[in-house]
Amino acid sequence: MKRLFYLNGIHTYYGSGGEAGVRFVPTSRCRFMAEKAGLRFSFQESRGRACFDRSDLDKLKAYADDTVDPLILSFLVMAESPNFYNYTELATVPDDQLLMVTNRHKKNEPYLFVGKPLGKESLCHARSVIAEGVCTGDELMPPPVALVLLDYSKKRGCGFLEEAFRGVPQSYSLHFESRSTFLRYFIACDGDPETLLIEDSRDDLRFDFKGMMEGGGHRPYARFVSERPLALLCNEKGRFQLKCRESGRYRTILKALPNAPSDPLHSMEIDGRRVFVSDIFVHHYVHGR
Repeated sequence: MKRLFYLNGIHTYYGSGGEAGVRFVPTSRCRFMAEKAGLRFSFQESRGRACFDRSDLDKLKAYADDTVDPLILSFLVMAESPNFYNYTELATVPDDQLLMVTNRHKKNEPYLFVGKPLGKESLCHARSVIAEGVCTGDELMPPPVALVLLDYSKKRGCGFLEEAFRGVPQSYSLHFESRSTFLRYFIACDGDPETLLIEDSRDDLRFDFKGMMEGGGHRPYARFVSERPLALLCNEKGRFQLKCRESGRYRTILKALPNAPSDPLHSMEIDGRRVFVSDIFVHHYVHGR
């Protein structure tokens, strides 16, 4: 078997070597073309590949040259994680549009290229995709995260097939960027909140005390907010410490505060721009007791 291409999802939320929280689903037209042309797909955990038998090369080239049923393959990118849209930074998609990435552009930039997250330059009208026969309207409901279109038609497609036959398959990467959020810590506090300090072990991020949250029959919480947003990361080691000032010196009282969760996530308008905030409650410690 020869590999025609590899398709991988990459997400900064999961770090190096992680998955992307998505799955690739061949559209009905793609499955139809693959069956006729002798392609075999294998997709799992945000990655996959397409293979063909070396004896099918001429048949694949014939479909690449076909003007009625050209060798054009399309895949729906579906969110696998329930919190995918929370921890992922994506362009705002109007109701009649979708994000599409394709290998039709020169050097595949900025579409199927590591380091180039999906942005508004990838927006296209859903009706044009449906009219071209890439997918059906039903396949876009509910809307996918994106659509991948791989064009193996005409002379360029035949060139890709020849390269794959020689053992040089194409490799495509779909890049996702983590959403950045302000971190808002709520520390259970019966003492003086002014003596508390949240310190970053990397000495990179500062937290400001933003008053107390009281009432509703609950214990009071001291509220601390990061001075700038920070990218959400999965399974990151605790980097923030809670310290208390005593006799002019700071003593560490919690070595690793919880990291920001991807859910719940709040959005708000600040100076005309939309920002996101992660609330982290520290219940197991009450300062002042």
